[in-house]
Amino acid sequence: MSILLSQAPELQAMPKASPLSSEVHNIVHIMTLIRNPRSGEELLLLFRRKPDDTFGGRLNCPSGHIDGSETKRAAAVREFAEETGIGRKMMFRYLGEMSVETNIGTFNSHSLIARITPEEYGAIINTEHMPGSKMAIALSGIGASTLSEMTPVDAAIIRAAMARGADKLAALV
Repeated sequence: MSILLSQAPELQAMPKASPLSSEVHNIVHIMTLIRNPRSGEELLLLFRRKPDDTFGGRLNCPSGHIDGSETKRAAAVREFAEETGIGRKMMFRYLGEMSVETNIGTFNSHSLIARITPEEYGAIINTEHMPGSKMAIALSGIGASTLSEMTPVDAAIIRAAMARGADKLAALV
């Protein structure tokens, strides 16, 4: 069963900013969970974008553009491997699609969820983001201050996912 992020109640209440650009970005967004082996708490993998990147300095999950005729799953596999160095065969669950309008265009995001092990988390090679910015934040602890540090796309997706229940998300993977 998939969670359709576009049906999350909080999304309808979100104001949409008029984009300054008509550019459309088709992206995959991988919510990557890791279970804290001591507490059992679900943690979300985040990186901080390089200052000179789009949405520089903001937090985001592994994500990226879908290239040409690439499938959503193929794009997720490629982007995840590129951004983390983890190349094993991942189990991805499709969560849904949503569009987020920003000042640089509209992002059509296809969201997936995956789980990594604590050993894999420790072995992540941060290849595309600010060095040393790999972090795992408790899903239960994501609040307004964390959301304000995220890219607009990540914040919208996390809000929608949280509205559906973190426990339901964690049960998917």
